[in-house]
Amino acid sequence: MSRKFTRIGLLLIVALLVPMHSLSAVASDVTLVAGSTGLIDEDGTVLYSVILASGDATVESVSIQAQIPTQATFVEALEFPESAALAGQVGTAVTWEVASLEANSILGPFTFRVSFPEAFTDIPKGVAATITWISPTSGIIDATPEEGILKPLADSGQIVVDARGTLNEAGENVALPVGETGIELLILPDTVAAPTTFTFRRIPITEDNVPSNVDNTWWCVLFEAAIDPAVELLQPIAFSIPTRRVLTPGLETTVFINQGSDDWQEFSTLPQESVSFIPSFAKRSVSSDSDLTAPAQFGGGCFQFCGGCFPQGFGGFGNVGCGFSQFGGGFGGGCVSQFGGQVGSCTFGVGVNVEDRARALVTADNLQVLGLDNAVEFFSNPPTLSEWIKPQ
Repeated sequence: MSRKFTRIGLLLIVALLVPMHSLSAVASDVTLVAGSTGLIDEDGTVLYSVILASGDATVESVSIQAQIPTQATFVEALEFPESAALAGQVGTAVTWEVASLEANSILGPFTFRVSFPEAFTDIPKGVAATITWISPTSGIIDATPEEGILKPLADSGQIVVDARGTLNEAGENVALPVGETGIELLILPDTVAAPTTFTFRRIPITEDNVPSNVDNTWWCVLFEAAIDPAVELLQPIAFSIPTRRVLTPGLETTVFINQGSDDWQEFSTLPQESVSFIPSFAKRSVSSDSDLTAPAQFGGGCFQFCGGCFPQGFGGFGNVGCGFSQFGGGFGGGCVSQFGGQVGSCTFGVGVNVEDRARALVTADNLQVLGLDNAVEFFSNPPTLSEWIKPQ
């Protein structure tokens, strides 16, 4: 019989939905791997990004040349690592130069903005890109673009789940989409006893909506997650939700929770959670008897999932993934009170350090903090969301 959780665990990552298994490689076998992905911005323009991961050797004189899609009009080069230089846009290509990329690291995104004709709907999720380098030996690769068509996402959606959990048509327990939001939700069997509605709503990132008195933070996503009726979950749950920009895989994040009346509280774990623009999730093996303590509003004690989670691989545009060991009524009124106890709901804000985002670099030392030793593997082979949480 499933035991009832008495503490909350929040694990954050930034992730994508569709892994690119064609990127599979071992760091010792390759010098560089690369991928490209896109997202539709709030104004209807499209942002395309390229990210690189290096193998066991420092790579020098790197050139990244991304192709502007057919039917698209170049608008601007947007964001790129501070160690890179924009060579410019000529014809159908946007080019950046990097003098040196250290071994076993991840660099990017290299992002540019385009527009498509209003009636054009076949907007590709990724773009062609060619990467060349001179040292340690000269080489050239093509980035792997995410496959598929980009579509605008709904701001909110809901899904009803019963005691069987989230099941596909074959009756398999897998993550399911929440309407047209781009959000995916995984509910394990026996998590809820009766039909329960899970609702998600993205919140515009404005000065009035984000936590006040938080300096040097770039906000990735704000969202509200709610459960009706408010229930105590008997198993961990996990979901992913799109962010507004592609970010470097492995960047540290800060998570804030608003329990009502603008009562934002920082939610910290050690090591800090990581973010990325990528698809899927990896679970870090951490003992549940860690001395990590939860914020006071959650009753103290260790999280059921102590430690950080992080994304792996490469795919479509960035998502935040969260895992909870308790939600709704299990908050003891904390996240329920502003809804009269009928709906368990909290608003979450996720941010990254402004300087870290500008560097757009995750080094071997950063990966070691996450328990990893291989940037290419981290970048290329994401586990599925189903591998992130397990029945307790």
